[in-house]
Parts: sequence; C-alpha cells; structure tokens
Amino acid sequence: MPDFLIRGLDERTMRHLKERAERNGRSLQAEIKDTLKRSLKMTKEESIAESRRLIEETRGMDLGDTVAMIREDRDR
Repeated sequence: MPDFLIRGLDERTMRHLKERAERNGRSLQAEIKDTLKRSLKMTKEESIAESRRLIEETRGMDLGDTVAMIREDRDR
C-alpha cells in the first residue's frame, strides 16, 4: 500500500484531526484515511454512470439460484 507525506500542515488542522480521531475512537492515521475516503465519494452523475456500466456488464448473466446462494452464504 502506498504512503505519502503531507508537509506544512498547520497546527489548527492537526489539532482538529487529533480531536476528531479521539472522539471517533481511532488513531490519527485511521482518521486521516477515513477523511480522505469520504472526500472522494462519487458524485450523483458518477454513481449513475457506474450503475449503468455495471448493468450493461452483467446483462444476460446467468446468476443461477440466487436464493440458494444467499442461504449458503448466510449459513457459513
């Protein structure tokens, strides 16, 4: 997994990140990862485009007995 370094982060931002990490019961690193992930959520348009792509990709696929597959997965 790649790493990167953020230089010149101001004290106020760092303090807020540390406080939020503590409130959320996680490490500073975990808080920063979560913040980055949440900032990269898809827009509505991107979500629609991805949904359409997946529909086209799976069109005509034989999924078999989905009820049995769900039951088998749940029973594991």
